[in-house]
Amino acid sequence: MVAELNLCEIKFAAFDLDGTLIDDRGRLVGDVHGAVNMLRQRGIISIIVTGRTYDSFFSLNLDPSLLDLFHHDVLLNDGNVICHHQKKTFDVKQYLDAAICRQVISSLDGQAEFVMESHGKHVASSKSAKLKYCMLYTFPREKIEVGHQKEFKFERVTKLFILPKEKIDIAHQLRDCHCDVADAQFLNAQVISPKGICKADMLERHLLDCFGENDLNRVIAFGNGHNDRLLLKKAKWGLAVQDSHPSAIELCDVHLQEPIYDYLNKVLQPLEVPEVINEKGGIYLRTLQLPLPDALEDTMIPDFVERVSFLSAHILHVDLLEEESVIEVTVDHTGDAEAISAAFLKLSSNVAQLRRFREKEMKSNIHLKSEPVHSKLNGDDQKRTFYDEIEMELAHYFDQLFLSLGASLGAKLRRYPSTMSKELMEKCKYHTNFPQNIYSVFEIPHDYQVIDDIREKHHGFLPEHFQQAGRFLQPCICYHCYEEWEGKTYTDNQMMTAAGQCFRHEISWKVDPLRKLEFSMREIVFIGDNEYINETRKTLLEHTWQCFHHLGLSGKVTTANDPFFFYDDMDKANYQLMANSKYELVAVTEKKDVSIASFNDCGEMLCERFQIKGEDDMPLYSGCAAFGIDRWVQVFLQTYGRNRKNWPDEMFHIKEGQYAAK
Repeated sequence: MVAELNLCEIKFAAFDLDGTLIDDRGRLVGDVHGAVNMLRQRGIISIIVTGRTYDSFFSLNLDPSLLDLFHHDVLLNDGNVICHHQKKTFDVKQYLDAAICRQVISSLDGQAEFVMESHGKHVASSKSAKLKYCMLYTFPREKIEVGHQKEFKFERVTKLFILPKEKIDIAHQLRDCHCDVADAQFLNAQVISPKGICKADMLERHLLDCFGENDLNRVIAFGNGHNDRLLLKKAKWGLAVQDSHPSAIELCDVHLQEPIYDYLNKVLQPLEVPEVINEKGGIYLRTLQLPLPDALEDTMIPDFVERVSFLSAHILHVDLLEEESVIEVTVDHTGDAEAISAAFLKLSSNVAQLRRFREKEMKSNIHLKSEPVHSKLNGDDQKRTFYDEIEMELAHYFDQLFLSLGASLGAKLRRYPSTMSKELMEKCKYHTNFPQNIYSVFEIPHDYQVIDDIREKHHGFLPEHFQQAGRFLQPCICYHCYEEWEGKTYTDNQMMTAAGQCFRHEISWKVDPLRKLEFSMREIVFIGDNEYINETRKTLLEHTWQCFHHLGLSGKVTTANDPFFFYDDMDKANYQLMANSKYELVAVTEKKDVSIASFNDCGEMLCERFQIKGEDDMPLYSGCAAFGIDRWVQVFLQTYGRNRKNWPDEMFHIKEGQYAAK
C-alpha cells in the first residue's frame, strides 16, 4: 500500500488534532511542521478537523507558525463550529435544542453534574464538574466558570458534557430526540451534541461551501479516533496514525507505523526545480521552471503570475507556459535560485487556499471591429521616455475631455501637490494594501557637515547623506480631495476634479508606454448620499463609454478589483467583484489589454476614516472616476498612428464646458 500512495489528484489534507498532531500533553507528534509543509509545497491545502471546542483549541497555544501552514478555517466540534484561527471568530452550524438540555438535566435529578459549551465558552454546574472536565480534556481551569443550575438558560449550546456519578444510559433516554450521544470513555462521561454531526459530513459540507468540492474524492485524511473513522473511510486516502482506535484502523486505507512526516518523506518523491543556464550579452542567466499549482483556479492564474515577479529583485522575466503548466522565471547570475523556489512554494500554498470570483463583462464593442488592432508605433516610439508634440496634443485633448465631463456635472477644479504626507498615507492605508507601488521621498538634511562632505570629500552622493522626508510621491489624486474635506459636515453633495503626475514603483522589465513609473491621471471625486454616488458613477461611466466608442477604440467594461498585494486581502478583492464596486474600461491593443479608466464606489469607508459627515452626523458615501491620460494617448496612437490624416473625423472637441461631436 505504501508504494501506491499517489497525491497527484489530492487537493486537500484533513488532520485530526489530539492523538494525530499532538499527544495527550499537547506536544507535537514528530515533525508536524515538516509534514504539513511537504503537502503545502505540492499545492495541497491542509485543514484541521477536531472534536475540540473553541476554548479548548485556543488553550493549546499552538505555535502561530504551525497554524499558518493550515487553512485559516479550523473545523471544531467535529465540524459543527467553523473557526477562523487568525481572527478568532467562529460560526456555528447547529445548536442543541434548549428543551432537550433542560429535559436531560431535569431527568438526572442530582445523579450527574455537567459542563456545557455556549457562545464558545464553558460553564460547569459545580466545582467538581469543572475539575473532572479539566482532567478529562486537559483543559485550563480558569477557562471554565461555575454557575448555579437555576441560572442556566441553555441558549446556543453546542455541546453538553454529562458527568454522572454512575453510568447512565442517556442515549436510550434521548433516542427520539434530535441529538446524538457519544461515550467519552472516561469517568462514565457522555457528550450530547446536535444530530448528525460527524467529521466526514461536516468537512464535505465545508469544502462545498468554500471550494465548490462535491465530495471527499480529493482529500487525504489523517486521524486516530473513533470519531475519525468515517472521515478515513470516505476520504480518497484515509491514514490512521500510530496507536489509533480499532474502528479507525478497520476503516482506513493505511495504518501508519511511524510518524506522519517520516511516512510522507519515505513515499513522496522530492520536488525538483528544473534549472537552465544560458549566456546573454556576456551575462549568465538562469531559467527556473516552476510548476503551476494544481489547486490554482483558472481565474487566479494571471494574478498569480503577476505576483511571481515580486518574489525577488533578481528576477528578470516571468513567462507562463500554458501547455506545460509551468511558470518560467529568468534570474540574473546573483539570484538565489533556492530562495526564489522556496518563496514560490510559499506563494503557491497561500493562493491554493483562495477562490477568485470571475469578472463580469458589462459592455463590449470588440465584436464590432472588422479587423484586429495593429500597433502603428515603431521601436523607438515604444522606448522613448518623453512626450513629443503629437503626444502632448493628445494628452491635452483627453485631459480637457474628462475635465469637461466633470465640469458638466458641477465638479470644482483643484490642483494638488505631487507628494502626500505620512499622515495622509496612513489614514488612507494605501501603504498596507499596495506596498509594492510606493515611492518615498528622501532629502539631504540642512547640516553643514553633510553638505560639506558631499561637496568636498566625495564629489557625489552616498546613501548615508540622505534622510527620509516623511512624504511620498502620490500614487493617485483622490486622497488629496478627502484630506480637503476632512472633518467637515455637508448638507449637499460635493464633487471635485484634479489632474496631476502620479508615481508607482513598477518592476523595471515590465515598464512600457502602457505601464509607466510616472504618469498623468485625472480624477473626478464625489461625496454624498448613496443614491447620488450610484447615479453619478453610472453617468460618468456611460459618457466615457460613448466617447470611447465614438472614437473607434476597441474594448469592454468589466467588474474589477484593486491589485491587493497580500492574498490575505483577497476577501476585499472578491467583495469588490461581487458588489460591483469597481468597474474598469479595458482597451484592447495588439500587445495586451489595458485598463484606461476606472469607476469606483467606495461606500462609507473613506468618509468614515476622514470624518466626513452629512447632516445626520453619519459618514457620507463617496466614489471616484480615474482616467489614465497616458494610456488613452498610447491606445489611440496604437490604433490610428501618428499621422493626423488617419485620425477619425468624429474626434470629440471641448466647447463651452460640454463635449460634443463635430
